[in-house]
Amino acid sequence: MRFDSSLVTNKTQQQLDNIINNNMLINQIKPEILVKLDKNYEKYNLCVNNIYDKLSTKCIYGQLDVSDVRDIITFAGLDTSDWQPVDFLFGSKILNKQQ
Repeated sequence: MRFDSSLVTNKTQQQLDNIINNNMLINQIKPEILVKLDKNYEKYNLCVNNIYDKLSTKCIYGQLDVSDVRDIITFAGLDTSDWQPVDFLFGSKILNKQQ
């Protein structure tokens, strides 16, 4: 099995660029959600750490698994009763609005 070294290099460079430019998903999460996660950190530190790890390594909402979104909702104590399907699909209730 051969690896395309240019693909690996380009992907690694893109990840580095995203980190340097603060383009990670954690920077797009609404501040009030991060505050709620912080409040639950002491009680659920492993789960909240896992959420922060995912948000710090992903660049776009679509890279999250359904279980990641579920964990954000659960450990931030979000009420989803007024959410529409598009809010789950595109993270419109979780992410800051794009400029």
